[in-house]
Amino acid sequence: MTRALLASKADLTEITELLTNKCAGTAETFRVIIGFINESKINRVLYGIEVTPYINEQSLIDVQTFDSTSEHVFFTNRKVYINTIKEFKGNGLLDSKKRQKHYKLLNIKPISLNDVKRLLGNTYDEHCQMYRDKDNDPLHTMITEVFDFDNMTWTIWTKNPKINSPSLQLVITDDTFLKCENI
Repeated sequence: MTRALLASKADLTEITELLTNKCAGTAETFRVIIGFINESKINRVLYGIEVTPYINEQSLIDVQTFDSTSEHVFFTNRKVYINTIKEFKGNGLLDSKKRQKHYKLLNIKPISLNDVKRLLGNTYDEHCQMYRDKDNDPLHTMITEVFDFDNMTWTIWTKNPKINSPSLQLVITDDTFLKCENI
């Protein structure tokens, strides 16, 4: 799915068709945040697309728009907008609810990269960490990525971004993802 999205023609219609995946559907509930690099900062809109599992031969999707100049969004691995199917009840859902509550308690409204790193790298509450890397934790954060549309960079951390330097930073251009696809 990731490769198909990165290889798409950056057209919202094509992207939503890929995510509904008619006749097969996609994975459990997940969210994709999309922004188009060729839009000016003033007109830039981010799209949050919530995707549910296979129902009646395709996944259901809900597309929300966000103003990238004045709004920030925080999502965990749970449904927010699509209520026509039940959420999977399990540790993942409980953890997502805890992380949403913890996010509200942190009260970080990210307006800078340092704010984002403080939020995503938070390990303060041992029962509800944003960044998960404890040996006894059954879940671990593998990669943290930030797409900075103002500076046109894609920064990747393989360790906690709050206390570590990035593992990789790429300049985003029209063919950035095409180059990555050929690796």
